[in-house]
Amino acid sequence: MSDASEFDLRHCPGWPVPDVGIVLEHNPLQFCCSFHFLQAACDGSLHLGPSHKDAASLGDNTVCCCHQFLAAQEVRTQGTSSRDSLRGAAVDDLLLESFRWLHGDLVDGWHTHVTTELERAAGSDFVRRHQMPWAPLQPQLAIKRHLRRRQTGLLAWFAQRSGSGFSWDDCKSLINSEVNEMKLPKATRFYPVHFLNIVQLDNENSGEYIYPEVWSGGGDEPIVIMRDSFNSPQGFFLAAKGGRAADNHGNMDAGSFVFELDGVRWSIDPGNQSYNALEQIMGGELWNSAQDSRRWDLLTKNSGGHSTLVLNGEKHLADARVPLVRRELRGSIPQFTFDLSALYGDMVQGAHRTFSKQSESRLRISDELLFSPLTESLSWQMITRAELWLEEGGVMLEQDGATLYLRLPSEVPFEVKVVSLDPPPLPYDKEIEGLKRLEIHWLREDFQGNTAILNIELDSKPF
Repeated sequence: MSDASEFDLRHCPGWPVPDVGIVLEHNPLQFCCSFHFLQAACDGSLHLGPSHKDAASLGDNTVCCCHQFLAAQEVRTQGTSSRDSLRGAAVDDLLLESFRWLHGDLVDGWHTHVTTELERAAGSDFVRRHQMPWAPLQPQLAIKRHLRRRQTGLLAWFAQRSGSGFSWDDCKSLINSEVNEMKLPKATRFYPVHFLNIVQLDNENSGEYIYPEVWSGGGDEPIVIMRDSFNSPQGFFLAAKGGRAADNHGNMDAGSFVFELDGVRWSIDPGNQSYNALEQIMGGELWNSAQDSRRWDLLTKNSGGHSTLVLNGEKHLADARVPLVRRELRGSIPQFTFDLSALYGDMVQGAHRTFSKQSESRLRISDELLFSPLTESLSWQMITRAELWLEEGGVMLEQDGATLYLRLPSEVPFEVKVVSLDPPPLPYDKEIEGLKRLEIHWLREDFQGNTAILNIELDSKPF
């Protein structure tokens, strides 16, 4: 079998895969052995010993799957202590790295496997009875149109537990398109278990999935999502976040947002870049989360590379945490508020940012500030690839044949700047073609009293 050029999962002994025509053109021995290791783990016959050591010859992905289920079996025998370690998380709390690794599915992959073992060990209602956090899985559903293909298995895991629909045609298309990427070292590490999630779905009675128009996850790394319910590429889409830069893999991106409308991503996140390449240049400083660390000089890591609010031209405080403090779902205008106060230290007494969906084409971002004696200036930022023109009443953005209008409050004088980030500030920063930072500046001295309310709207309709 090791000489075969393709391996049909339907022929793998012991695993009834639905007839969806999925053929994996990959190392068949590794996949077959991965499935047999999983089967052994599930029936309790997999143990540490010489045979486990021999698994190293089958590749890292096989061993990774073995480790997952061996660890889960340990959880099975020590369920109480494992349960207690997660008890501090509320039902709607996100795991710290859940959203950051959304496009690699690493954290949620481990989370689903361990949760499955906990359910098997302590009963199917274990998660509900002990308030284990399921929220890490929900962003995958809320942001499905931006998922990488590997997360199909995660969607299946959640669909099985929530009763939501699952598209077998999409599954077939996604997996087949992944074939070329499966030669990468980490591309297949969760595939065997994801297929086990998929095969447990009811192929005959799967309903259509209805996308939530509004969703939020709390905890230490909160996010908010607002969108249309039809998953239309042309529709309204917003994702905004809180959190703390000094957390693992963190960035100074609290209060930032990604916004799409008319098929264009207007406000973007620069994403990550190769850790390995950066380590060759920065060494251990890449992992230093202190305020004066070189990590925060990187465009992808500092507040200058994100669509957020900056005071006095200073970077956010790396150790500051931004919580989601208000969810308002009553009425026709959903809105969510983050408390940004900690980001600025003594530069402000209070700062709150509220995102509200005013209509199917209009987003409002409201920043409310209580000044301190140290407040000097405010800078509203949006990272974009669009072309920009200053017009009366605001800024017009154009990209890919679409137009977006940014409305500005006119009561207080302001200055608009556009800073090119292509090329980026540092020679080893991530390069993104056409990237720029839209900056809107206000001076503290131009505001009467000790407070400011800045309402900025993004709309496809003219001023």
